[in-house]
Amino acid sequence: MILGNNDISGLSNRINRRGELMALDIAKTLNELKEQCSNDEEVFAINMTLSVLAKKVKDEESVKHIETMSKLFDTQYADPFVKLNENRKKQLLNLCKYVEDIYSTILIHTDESTADYPVSSVSSSENDPINHQVTEPNGNNIELLCSVCQNGIDSSNKSLVCKVCGVHFCSTCEGWFREERKRGQPPLCESCFNSEQELLRKQQEEEARLRKEADEKLERERKEAEEQERLRKQQEEEARLKKEAEECEKKKLTNSIGMEFIKIPSGEFNMGSPDTESDRDNNEGPVHRVTIGETFYLGKYPVTQKQWKAVMGNNPSNFKGDDRPVEKVSWDAVQDFINILNEKEGTYEYCLPSEAEWEYACRAGTTTRYSFGDAQSKLREYAWYDKNSGSETHPVGKKKPNPWGLYDMHGNVWEWVQDEWHADYDDAPDDGSSWEDDKSSYRVARGGGWFNVSSSCRSANRGNCDPGFGDSGLGFRLLRKI
Repeated sequence: MILGNNDISGLSNRINRRGELMALDIAKTLNELKEQCSNDEEVFAINMTLSVLAKKVKDEESVKHIETMSKLFDTQYADPFVKLNENRKKQLLNLCKYVEDIYSTILIHTDESTADYPVSSVSSSENDPINHQVTEPNGNNIELLCSVCQNGIDSSNKSLVCKVCGVHFCSTCEGWFREERKRGQPPLCESCFNSEQELLRKQQEEEARLRKEADEKLERERKEAEEQERLRKQQEEEARLKKEAEECEKKKLTNSIGMEFIKIPSGEFNMGSPDTESDRDNNEGPVHRVTIGETFYLGKYPVTQKQWKAVMGNNPSNFKGDDRPVEKVSWDAVQDFINILNEKEGTYEYCLPSEAEWEYACRAGTTTRYSFGDAQSKLREYAWYDKNSGSETHPVGKKKPNPWGLYDMHGNVWEWVQDEWHADYDDAPDDGSSWEDDKSSYRVARGGGWFNVSSSCRSANRGNCDPGFGDSGLGFRLLRKI
């Protein structure tokens, strides 16, 4: 039988007569429909019938079953019932049978003049023995199906009740959305389970956010503390250098041609570089203890072109400028300069420093790669070298001094010292005197120059050259004995 609009209206009227739910009528209608269901209109008729039932029935448990069935038919409305596979048809017809049986039971317990309907006797506790059937008053058992997935409720597929909303479902349903329910955890329907998981996710996100904020706060506080400590040390270092510079200024001596000298105290130091120092050369070792027994004056700056001209009457320098260091002067020419200056001032106190005296004054009490520390990045504050010189010398005293007030000890021009060249410090003097044993024809130069890389400007770095050779990167600094 194919149902039309009149049949649908008739069904609605039958269900609504006297405003009461007539379970026998409904069971009969469903029985007719399930036998003849063949197209969309018939599916719609069943759906419409169920919708009316849901509004009329007062028992909440029964309403849930009806609404579940309604949704199921609603879902299938888009496709004709005839196109469904046999298994799906069977499931739908079983569902109709289930509803029919429930209301057959309701009818037996219902007086037509009342509207009180009993609740299904399905067990609602997963810990209690499970009833897999509804028993009619006449003793007949009705097999129960899960209202969600339509699988049979039996010993292998338990009936479960959501502890939050009370919805019935089964173990099979639970397996769709929950991998495993641990011991002690309550059963939850899919909706409540997802809500719980979303709540947990948000709680975890909030906890993670709070932890991140706390970690960021600690990191900020740590960095602020480090910055404050750095500034404190920097201020202490600046104060120390300023004090030492003031002390050095008090000890300053100026000669007849305007050369300024700084008084260098006596003391001891480790000469050379340790094996662990970055960029060291083998000729810088072994490290050995040297004693500087007497104080002396050392030039505050390298000898300038103006000072050279005042003594020698000429200027051999490549980069001209009165306040630039004199260069292109050989070791031999420097000895002539010293002799003339001593004669000019009536003294024998001027000379080149020994290599030990030069390094002792350059270090100024430090043991690091440079007189200002190990940080190569700070070299440009103290020296002219390949990264900032522009390939030329610069006027003396334009960079920061070392702790004893000496300028240009790193870079600008190499500086001749008195010593002959030796490939290492084996058997070197330990009293600060110059090492001259006639075993080498070369002389030592120290400090690095404008064309050199940073490592060549280290306090321990050494160079050598023929004493008759002059170069645009080679100058000197005078020592005056006390």
